[in-house]
Amino acid sequence: MVRFRPSHPAAAHWACAYFFATCGVAYGTVMSRIPAIKGEVGLNEAELGSALLCLGLGALTAFAGAGWAQTRIGSRPVLIFGGLAQLLAFPLVGLAENLWSLALAFYVLGLFNGTTEAAMGTQAILVERAAGRPRLSSLHALYSFGGLIGSLGGALLAGFTPLTHFCLVAVPALCPLPFAALRLLPDTPEPAREKRGFRAPPLPLLLLGFMALCCYAAEGTVGDWGALLLHQFKGASDRTAALAYAAFSATMAVCRLFGDRLRATYGDYALMRRLAVVATSGILLALFSPWVAASLAGYALMGAGQSVIVPIVFSAVGRTSGMSTGSAVAVASAMGFGGLLLAPPLIGILAQAVGLDKALWVVVALYACLIGGARLVRKN
Repeated sequence: MVRFRPSHPAAAHWACAYFFATCGVAYGTVMSRIPAIKGEVGLNEAELGSALLCLGLGALTAFAGAGWAQTRIGSRPVLIFGGLAQLLAFPLVGLAENLWSLALAFYVLGLFNGTTEAAMGTQAILVERAAGRPRLSSLHALYSFGGLIGSLGGALLAGFTPLTHFCLVAVPALCPLPFAALRLLPDTPEPAREKRGFRAPPLPLLLLGFMALCCYAAEGTVGDWGALLLHQFKGASDRTAALAYAAFSATMAVCRLFGDRLRATYGDYALMRRLAVVATSGILLALFSPWVAASLAGYALMGAGQSVIVPIVFSAVGRTSGMSTGSAVAVASAMGFGGLLLAPPLIGILAQAVGLDKALWVVVALYACLIGGARLVRKN
């Protein structure tokens, strides 16, 4: 067993924030260079979608392994390993020369990204418990700011090859890791609240997990296909197209900073319905507008609309009965993360058949599910 010194809750909060931010930076950096990677490797939409599918498969593989590891050595060493391996692995995407090497690089990246996400979520809960007040919204905001920084870096460093760009990001991102590792919290045992063995998740939890899936799937389409939509259908340059995810991440991050106040003012049910309508308006603007600037504004509206929905959903998940809080959060997180990583490749396969602009109508359907399912957060 690896032993660490105890950490103050405030220091642990910033240590956990480092991992949230770097996870967002890595994702935003890679996704902002998808058009360049597609061109360098010479792939069509279906081939790119297949390669991105390996990213999701790697992450889903990691969830089972990370959960097993956390029960034996704790979330802290798992998070340290995952965070380090993720930053070392994502430059490998820039080395890909064909479909198979790109698929392998995405799988490895997904494997370590999933490990980081699983342990990061556990640490965030520990930080919130130690602080005695809500912390998850601010941590998710830092993930969004990380994605924004990664996307802006994609626009600023578009003149470099993806490999050079990724290395320029990974090296400075690694420097604070040893200091953050020392400040993470040890796992604390919870009283047993459910019987041993497999137990099927209750239906309300599965429905809430599906809502998390809708949110993360919509976000994944912005990261993987937003830049390509602007580049191919709106005539934007690579540098400008890379701003799609940046616009989305910027408004999401800023609005998450005010999420707790908004929830207290309007209530979860009313706020979620309104935000889902805002997000729907955003994707429709991005799809129908012939102007690049208006499409970027549409992605900004999507980010604002989605900003507080995920915290609302996970707050409801924590109130479900029939499973322990940790198990319930794990189920919903796995479903949501699966949507983030698996929906974009499926969009790519659909885009090859009907065109990317038509395939992205799936996002409108996802938001319709959120509007219809908002009643669950009130009943729960």
